[in-house]
Amino acid sequence: MRIYTDSRQLPERRIILGSSGVSGCPGGPFAAIDEGVNFLDNAWCYHDGESERIVGEALRGGYRDRVFLMTKNHGRDGKTFKQQLDESLRRLETDHADLLQFHNILAEDDPERTFSEGAIEAVLEAKRLGKIRFIGFSGHRWPHLFRRMLEKDFPWDTVQHPVNRLNAQYRSFTREALPILNERAMPWAGSDGLEDYKQE
Repeated sequence: MRIYTDSRQLPERRIILGSSGVSGCPGGPFAAIDEGVNFLDNAWCYHDGESERIVGEALRGGYRDRVFLMTKNHGRDGKTFKQQLDESLRRLETDHADLLQFHNILAEDDPERTFSEGAIEAVLEAKRLGKIRFIGFSGHRWPHLFRRMLEKDFPWDTVQHPVNRLNAQYRSFTREALPILNERAMPWAGSDGLEDYKQE
C-alpha cells in the first residue's frame, strides 16, 4: 500500500506493512520496524483479532513510538463501533490509534447506516477522548458506495481504495473516485496493488 498526502498533518514518506498476513509470521512486525517500516495497517477483523494481538506484542519496548498505527472498524452503529475500537486498542496494547477507518464500505446501506445509527458520533467522541487522531474509510468493491461516503458532509482525513491493473477496467475506483479525491486534495491510500482477480 502507498499513501499519498497533501499539506495536512498526515504522515508522508511512510513505508507500510499490511498486517492481514502477520498471523503466520509472529516475528514479522519486529523485523519490519527494525528494517524501516513506520506505518502499520491493521483491522479489527483480521484473523479474528490475531493480527492486532501480534502487532500489539511487537509495539512493546518503545516500538509504538516508532510507527504510525492504523486500524479499521466494521461498526456501522455507535455501540458496535465503540466495542470494536476498544477491542482493537486492547489487542494493540495502546491507548490510541493514529488512524481509524470505517472498513470496507460494502453493503448498499453502509453509507446511510454509518451516518444515521451513531457510528459517526462515536468516532468523533473517540477522537475527542484521544483514542484516535485521524478518521477515514475504505472501500474495495463498489465505487458508487465510495462516492456516497464522499458526498456526506464530513471532513474525512484520508481514504483507501484499490489501485491495480484490473481496477482500471472493472469497478474502477481509479476512474470513478480518484478524480474527486484529487480535486479535493484529499490524502488517499492505494491498496490491493498485486490483485488481478475479479471480486464478485
